[in-house]
Amino acid sequence: MESQHAPFKTVEWHLAYREQQRLRSDKTPMGIFLDKFTGRLHSWSNNPLSSFYHTESSAGISDPEKEKLQHVILEAEQQQVVAQMIETEARNADYVIS
Repeated sequence: MESQHAPFKTVEWHLAYREQQRLRSDKTPMGIFLDKFTGRLHSWSNNPLSSFYHTESSAGISDPEKEKLQHVILEAEQQQVVAQMIETEARNADYVIS
């Protein structure tokens, strides 16, 4: 059990908790399909199928949004590295919360 190794919430604990929160039915391929199929209609066109379903390319995000997303992902990875370094220092110092 993780609480026996460290009396504080470790990076591994946070990663496991985040992964647990990601396990939702709307994140599975079938859930994504049903969400697209039963979601809000987008716009009217002569092709009724396009009201229900958009391909990845037609519903993609713009280049500035992609750049912002990449920046946020890179920043999160850097913060995770810093958190792991601090956790290692705490373990090496036998840090114990009383």
